Amino acid sequence: MGSTDGTGRPRFHWVDVMKVMGMYFIIYGHFFSYGYEYIYTFSVPVFFVISGFLFKENEPGHVFWGKLWRQLVLPMLVICLVFNLYHLLFHGDTAHLLFPLWVLAGEHRFLDICWFIYNLVLLKVISQYVCNNVLRTLLAAVFLVAAYFVAPVAQAHDWRNAALDVLLTYPFFVAGHLVRKGGFAQQPVPWWVCLPGAVLSAAAVFFVTRANGVVYVFSFHYGNYLGLYLIGGFAGTCLLYFVSKLFDRPVGWVRTLSEGMVVILGFHYYFIYLYHTFFGQSPFDVVAAGIILLLFVPIIKFCIRYVPWLVGGRKI
Repeated sequence: MGSTDGTGRPRFHWVDVMKVMGMYFIIYGHFFSYGYEYIYTFSVPVFFVISGFLFKENEPGHVFWGKLWRQLVLPMLVICLVFNLYHLLFHGDTAHLLFPLWVLAGEHRFLDICWFIYNLVLLKVISQYVCNNVLRTLLAAVFLVAAYFVAPVAQAHDWRNAALDVLLTYPFFVAGHLVRKGGFAQQPVPWWVCLPGAVLSAAAVFFVTRANGVVYVFSFHYGNYLGLYLIGGFAGTCLLYFVSKLFDRPVGWVRTLSEGMVVILGFHYYFIYLYHTFFGQSPFDVVAAGIILLLFVPIIKFCIRYVPWLVGGRKI
């Protein structure tokens, strides 16, 4: 800790580290290379836990909606515009002519990676107006019950809608917010707790994935068992938490990547496409994912300086 986030609130450097590690795993997961199924167990849930942890409740409506538009909605629309124009111009897919309507409806085909941002917008709106933690917890439980019954129908009809995925992601968002309210996650954790904690968490991710199968939240597929989906998501979050606590200190490039998360999520696919064009699947995918992540450091700095609206008006 020891610094602020620009609004006067304390900045948790370990959260920046968690976000950067999470983004690395998102990028590597999209290579669909060795071990990706283990990464998919937690790579999406961890971001919703972090988002819930960072959620600031009881903001005035105009402040909330202004931040939501500036930090998430506007960048999402720009990223979606680039994605849909690409498919329209280079693949001749005329369905993308109506992409504004389909994006508004939450259809994954037109949101692509932005399904995550769309989903996060909905989670924040829900939490803004369900302004009691008891009610939020009850709603999360109701969503899980609904997910259990909706999943077979969604998979039978291949429904891929970001609004529907709220049923699977809201419990992680609420859990992250409750952890923040509890205050214990912000306390220092000694290395002799972090190391065995990380090992046990990694083991839990391994065994859960073996039993539950691959998780694809974007297509409403939580694996074989809803309970294991939750356990795997929280185990992976704990893994990144314990590792991040070992590096709880300010690092410039880590903060830069953390601030530019939306840009990384929105455009890393294009780097992966270029990589696969020249190298295909490779044993070096794990290294390539890290290189792609680091390439975004100058990109984000450029955006902050010249197109700040693309990074939500954030400043380093």
